[in-house]
Amino acid sequence: MHLARYKRVATLLLSVFFLFGSMGVVHAEEQDSLGLTAPSAFLMDIRSGRVLYEKDADWRVQPASLAKIMTMELLFEDLKTGKVSLDDQVLVSEEAWRFALDRNLSRMFLEVNTRVSLEDLLYGIAVSSGNDASLVIAEHLAGSEEAFVRRMNEQAVKLGMDNTVFQNSHGLTAENQYTTARDMATLGQHLLLEHPDSIPYMTAKEFTYNNIRQPNYNGLVYKDDRITGIKTGHTSIAGYHLVASALEGETHLISVVLSTDSAATRENESLALLNYGFRNYETQPVKLTDLPNIQVYKGKDKEIQLVAKEEAWITITKNSKQEITTEYIVPDFLVAPIEKGQEIGEARIYEGDEYLTTVPLVAKTDIEKGGFFKVLWDSIRVFFKSLVVRS
Repeated sequence: MHLARYKRVATLLLSVFFLFGSMGVVHAEEQDSLGLTAPSAFLMDIRSGRVLYEKDADWRVQPASLAKIMTMELLFEDLKTGKVSLDDQVLVSEEAWRFALDRNLSRMFLEVNTRVSLEDLLYGIAVSSGNDASLVIAEHLAGSEEAFVRRMNEQAVKLGMDNTVFQNSHGLTAENQYTTARDMATLGQHLLLEHPDSIPYMTAKEFTYNNIRQPNYNGLVYKDDRITGIKTGHTSIAGYHLVASALEGETHLISVVLSTDSAATRENESLALLNYGFRNYETQPVKLTDLPNIQVYKGKDKEIQLVAKEEAWITITKNSKQEITTEYIVPDFLVAPIEKGQEIGEARIYEGDEYLTTVPLVAKTDIEKGGFFKVLWDSIRVFFKSLVVRS
């Protein structure tokens, strides 16, 4: 069916963007001035998905303990479906206990053949980066680490993490195991959007288990109240990684820096990225105005109203002269019956010439099929209207 396009300046935005003219050049200069030493870096708004900065974002590297983000992701997926509970008492296997002990890896100091709550294990990963905790969770959720790794890779494919392969649940260096800054941002975005209850675990400043108190490896939780997560990673081969997220107003950002030379560098460069994002961008909910009504044939009503299918967000440039415009792509007409929630068209949002997002449009109400004579008469009208459209 022929689609009509309507482009209007959106009246949803409360501010008129002015002062410095086009900010594109200013942003490019500021990006260069960040002077990041990380070989790979990435910055994205979590709600809108708009990429705000990238540097070699598809460069592959060993994930180190960033692999534990996927371990947490799958744990929260199972908590959400009711497969497991935070109160579950989980048996610590000798393999999990000895793995971290023998290699002198970060651990939460579990004792073999004891039981520990799933919630404590979650803290043990999020705060203490416990390799023993990661293995125990993998065994509990999937029966074995091998089966759990299959789930990790299946979830990576599902989320569109095209440059990530996991070989274990903890991230210790392994052949053919890798990820990228872009993929880690994608994973972190999904964790925060779908499982916001993960935030208190990731931002806890310390965790005590077995009478041993451990501080959070993510030093940003002590430096900035905006921090909402997520996870550090480090091995001698991978270097120092950090996936960090922070919330300011409606703007929720996620940054990734990979393979820096120290923990201090990964924190400083993560903050530089986050502050760059907050200075230059803001995120707002989309509120569509002047939605077109669509003519309906063969129905009890002559037209139907459209509404947004779901909540959508846009991240816009602060202090820009670029207009925010909305292009409605909808059919010229519809034929009844039409169901409430039926997808009809879409709204595309732009900042100047830059595409921001697409919002699906759906029918606001049901429209039932009309009576015999209404259907007959409209059949004739639709026939001739289709001839006009095709011509």
